[in-house]
Amino acid sequence: MSSTVLLMILGTYDIYLTAVANINLSILFPMGIGLVLGGLIFLKIIQYLLKNYFSQTYYTIIGFVLGSLLILYPGIEFNFNGIICIFILLISCYIGKILE
Repeated sequence: MSSTVLLMILGTYDIYLTAVANINLSILFPMGIGLVLGGLIFLKIIQYLLKNYFSQTYYTIIGFVLGSLLILYPGIEFNFNGIICIFILLISCYIGKILE
C-alpha cells in the first residue's frame, strides 16, 4: 500500500498536499520523522520474520502482492486483449521461475 493511499484512508492527504505546496515544516517535519521511524521499525520486523520464519513470511508477501492484483486490475475480459494479457502473465511467471 502506498503512502498516498494510506493518507487518503486516514483523511489527511489534503492536509499533507497543502503542507507540501506551502512548505509548512510544522506538518512536514513530524510526518518525516514518522516516515523514517516507521520505515526502520518495519524493516527490523521484516528482517526478524525473514530470518526466523522465512517461508511463512515469503508466502505472506506473495499473497499480499497477488491479492492486491485483484484490487488494482479492473477485471478480466475474455476478449482478444484479455486472453493475450493472461498469456503474457503466464509467460512472465514461467520466465521468472527460470530466472530464479
